[in-house]
Amino acid sequence: MKDEISFLDHLKELRARLIKSLIVVGLFFVPFIPFANEIYLLVSSPLQQILPANSSMIATEVASPFIAPLKISFFVSLFFSIPYSIVQIWGFIAPGMYEDERAFAFGIFLSSLVLFYVGVLFSYFVILPLVFNFFTSSAPEGIVLMTDISRYLDFIFSIFFCLWGIF
Repeated sequence: MKDEISFLDHLKELRARLIKSLIVVGLFFVPFIPFANEIYLLVSSPLQQILPANSSMIATEVASPFIAPLKISFFVSLFFSIPYSIVQIWGFIAPGMYEDERAFAFGIFLSSLVLFYVGVLFSYFVILPLVFNFFTSSAPEGIVLMTDISRYLDFIFSIFFCLWGIF
């Protein structure tokens, strides 16, 4: 028979694992801040390739130029800390499973990790160019596209995480 622990002990372990995951996100966050501009150029290239040559992103709020690099660094740190977070989830769930359940669940966790990265790559190289091409080509005559950087980042990061759910 398996060792049983109380509900409160489960919550304490869950809390500890969540804190560890947040610490890892923070450890990834800090080093990415100096590279936020380079990451922005990479992330914005699907739209920049479709926009006219004289187009640029705009900031409609006073804090947007400050918040955008932080937002980029945060989402990239989430992107790189997903494997650790999945290991923490696995470490919390696995002790309560039978051996055959563990083997099955481990495959699911491993495939979800691979599919997350495949989904992000698919959305970056396939979905985003198609979406931006459709949006820009369907605009009425005389409309000048001026994309707000904050809304753009929200849009693409939501696409990335939505496609993880689809994959």
